[in-house]
Amino acid sequence: MTWIHNRSSARRSAVALAAAFALIASPLAAQEPAAIPATHTVKRGDTLWDIAKLYLNDPFLWPEIYRLNTDVVEDPHWIYPGEVLKLPGPGGAQVVSEDQVAPEQRQPVEQPSQPAGTTVFSIANKRRVLSASRFGGTANTYQHTAVRAGDYYAAPWVDKSSGPAAWGEIVRTANVPGEVRGVQRDRFTVDDYVFVTLPKGVVAAKGDKYLIYRLGEDFGNGTQMMIPTGVLEISQVDGTDATLTRITDFFGEVRLGQRIIPLEKFAMNPDARPAPLLLGTEGKIMWLPSNVTVGDKQDYLVLDVGLKDGVKLGDQFTVYRPRTKLQLEDGSSVEIPEIRIGLVQIVKVTDFGATALVTDVRFPGITQGTPARLTARMP
Repeated sequence: MTWIHNRSSARRSAVALAAAFALIASPLAAQEPAAIPATHTVKRGDTLWDIAKLYLNDPFLWPEIYRLNTDVVEDPHWIYPGEVLKLPGPGGAQVVSEDQVAPEQRQPVEQPSQPAGTTVFSIANKRRVLSASRFGGTANTYQHTAVRAGDYYAAPWVDKSSGPAAWGEIVRTANVPGEVRGVQRDRFTVDDYVFVTLPKGVVAAKGDKYLIYRLGEDFGNGTQMMIPTGVLEISQVDGTDATLTRITDFFGEVRLGQRIIPLEKFAMNPDARPAPLLLGTEGKIMWLPSNVTVGDKQDYLVLDVGLKDGVKLGDQFTVYRPRTKLQLEDGSSVEIPEIRIGLVQIVKVTDFGATALVTDVRFPGITQGTPARLTARMP
């Protein structure tokens, strides 16, 4: 009887212990983040910035959603109601480069046929995806810098007229089928091979990367906008004047004759964040893209302050409407306080200006000439 009694007591103790663990575990389970769905159907007013904030807890991760949906989204600034976007997460997918895929897993990806002369944006940008999540249940576990490398490389910048002194250019397609048809393509997309000439004094090495860009607006004061369109990588070096390269990424329309310069190394402390600042540097918006009349989230713009003014990569500026006086019909006046319009973060700085990405808009009104003040500074 003693043995039976002891076994019964042990059983009761085990049940009680299991119940205690259940009570302890239940609050923790309640704190687990909700699983990210596989897709999101775009609604009126949605932006990639908002979708990343909703599902990934970090609006700066919007490029990750864009990269998963280049077959749907042609321009990340424009998404339309009804479009179904894949999301990175347990139910979604993750974009990976060919170098990240094990050799035994690599399979040829069928590319859609493309008639000569079509633009790169009319062709689905096929990329390999794996059903693994890069972020797990929450984006908070993913360490990142205040400025994304992708935003840095895609950012237009203001330079002296005609841009960098030493540059190469895209001189010819390496698309053999196109040559057989007797048609030379002049527009390209990711994974296309092209021949380039390298900047003067540069020695080619396989694997080196170059930024592709085009000349933009000339301000007439000795400065001009440079607009990045993509990145290419040297595939083969054989000592000839033309070097074979592969386009690895694009930010706009990549075309024959566009220029290339060596890709700068992007390095930023992942823990560094801008700290609030009073009475910071004042500037004005000197440039917006030609297709933008009022800046919105994810748009680039350029301020008329730069390295000479102490502006750093990652600094945050507040775009505002200055304090004004409103004249009333009875002849009196009412003072209208300063109004914050939005926030921008510096993603590239030169001697001639600072390129910023719009991160928040409170009121529509970010236009050329709008003042901006440094309100958070990187260490």
